Amino acid sequence: MYDVLQAIRPANISRKRFQELTSQFEKRYLTTQFRIQAKGNKYTSEDYIDGIKYLLYKDTGFLKYTNFNPNFNRDLFRESNPDAYFGYFEESPLRSMINWLEEDKNYYPEHVNRVLSGLVEDWKQADGKNKNINHFFENDISRRWNSTQENWINSSDEDAENQIGSVFAVQGIDLNKVGVLIGNDLLVDKEGRLYGEPNNFKNVNGKHNKEEIELPEVRKEFTMFVLNIYYVLLTRGIDGIRIGFWHNEDFKKYFKEVFGII
Repeated sequence: MYDVLQAIRPANISRKRFQELTSQFEKRYLTTQFRIQAKGNKYTSEDYIDGIKYLLYKDTGFLKYTNFNPNFNRDLFRESNPDAYFGYFEESPLRSMINWLEEDKNYYPEHVNRVLSGLVEDWKQADGKNKNINHFFENDISRRWNSTQENWINSSDEDAENQIGSVFAVQGIDLNKVGVLIGNDLLVDKEGRLYGEPNNFKNVNGKHNKEEIELPEVRKEFTMFVLNIYYVLLTRGIDGIRIGFWHNEDFKKYFKEVFGII
C-alpha cells in the first residue's frame, strides 16, 4: 500500500522514484475509507476525503495519482449543525476545540479525542518529559506538544489528553473526534495557491538547508511535505473533526473561498 499524499519527510521514497519502480505494476485504489464516518443526509465519507484532497492539492497536479472524485458534495463543508461531522472555529480556536472535545467526552466517556497541530511551534527533544514546558498559548490556556511519539494515545502522563499531537504521534492512529490547528507554515501566494513557508515550519528534521530551499523543485517538494502533514492530521477523526486557524488568516480566507462559505 502506498499513499502519495502521506509522505511527510525527506527520508520517504519520492513520488517520482515510486512511479519508476512500479511502472509495470497493476495499480488498484482503495476506494472505501472506513476510518471516517462522515454520514449525513446527502454526503459520505468519500465526500469528506475528496474535499480535503481538493482543499490541499487542487493546484499541485498530484490528484491524478489518487482516486480523487471532483464531484464530491461540498455541502459537507458548509454545515452549520453543531453535530455535523465537519466544522471550523474562527475565534479562540484552541479554547473552542477543547470545549468541543470535552462536551463530547461528557456524552461518550469511552471516546479518545485529541487536539492536533501542524509543526508550527518550537519543540526540543529535551522538552518531552518536562511537563512544565508549554508550547501553545492562547489567552489563559497553555498546552504542550505530545511528550512521546510512540504510543502517545496510551501515554500514562497525567496531562496526556491535554497535550497537542503532532503528525509523528498520530500517523496510522484512529481517534474519535479531532481538532486540527492549521498554522502559518501553510500560506497562500499571489496566485491564490497554497505553499509551505519554511520560516514558520519548526521541524528541524523536515527542513532543507538555505541553499536547497531556494531551488524551485525543492521548494515544491517542501510544500508537498507540509500539505501531506495536514492531510494526515485531517484524516484521523472517526466521528468528527473541527479545524482552527492558528495565527493564519490567509488560510482561513482561502478555505472559505474554496468551499464558497459566505
